[in-house]
Amino acid sequence: MDEPEQETVRGQLLILFLVTFIDMIGFGIVIPFLTYLVEDLAVEGGITAIGLWVGLVMTAYPMAQFLSAPLWGSLSDRIGRRPILMVGLIGNTFCFALFGLAPTLFIAIVARFLAGFFNGNIAVARAYIGDISRPDQMASRMGLIGASFGLGFTFGPFIGGELSAPAERWMIFEGTIFDAYPYLLPCLVASTLSIVSLLLARTRLPESLPGEARVQTEKLDWGRT
Repeated sequence: MDEPEQETVRGQLLILFLVTFIDMIGFGIVIPFLTYLVEDLAVEGGITAIGLWVGLVMTAYPMAQFLSAPLWGSLSDRIGRRPILMVGLIGNTFCFALFGLAPTLFIAIVARFLAGFFNGNIAVARAYIGDISRPDQMASRMGLIGASFGLGFTFGPFIGGELSAPAERWMIFEGTIFDAYPYLLPCLVASTLSIVSLLLARTRLPESLPGEARVQTEKLDWGRT
């Protein structure tokens, strides 16, 4: 592989790293303030079962990912990896912000569920790496996904804890929307990171699955039905 090709592959791996990193930020960002958010919304809704609702909000994201992962994996075999990755990033962008603006517990659960449902990026990122890697490169490149898990799950809770309730901590946020929505700022940070990754994927991430490979996969699938 010549130097320009190596640079291209390194750029692709970096974008995939960012995509999975943001996925884990999205999962972990709610951990520090989730109980407080549920308590605030429960008071307005007359709800007393705080622990139950914390569990429901927390599990909505991974449950939706569990349900939707086979769908996104199958679609990525048919239409390519890149469109599915971009759908996941668009879903992250809107659903993170919606969660921060949730006026009720029902909307909070819906936002987390949709964020998980539209996000099949981890499995598709692994498939992308498989498309562009030789067998002897797979272990080291898949290790990037593991590293992004660790970093994302480290920075997610940190961002969520450090940036929640900013109007109570920094004068610059007093009298702003963050008074009414104290957990919006960390969600907006996650949305912004998702937008950055979306732009990088849109401009710098080529499709990894050739058209002829997608046609062969489609024929194979139809042959099984």
